[in-house]
Amino acid sequence: MSTRQAANASLDILWTQFESITREMEATLVRTAFSSGIRDAGDCSCALFDAAGRMISQASTAPGQMGSMPFLMAEFLRRVPGTDIADGDVFITNDPWLGCGHTPDIYVVTPIFHSGEL
Repeated sequence: MSTRQAANASLDILWTQFESITREMEATLVRTAFSSGIRDAGDCSCALFDAAGRMISQASTAPGQMGSMPFLMAEFLRRVPGTDIADGDVFITNDPWLGCGHTPDIYVVTPIFHSGEL
């Protein structure tokens, strides 16, 4: 196997895992939702971002909402730098100027840490 083939194989494994993570996030959200819009209609979005706020993977339920999520993450990280984020933090907003401009939309950001690093 060439170096390029090995790199592609590694990327394929990571990509599959990232997709699986976002699908599991979405399934958990839908399964546990009190909102009938989420529970019955699947009107929700889940995505995985890196520490710089770049979208890595997204679930496929409502990709229209994905257009606003990268902008929300960029603004979120501008307002709350990574150095101010601790393991266990949860950030919630429904600010229409940060998201889609749709007041009922609620964004929940839950940082992930590995070995103490965001």
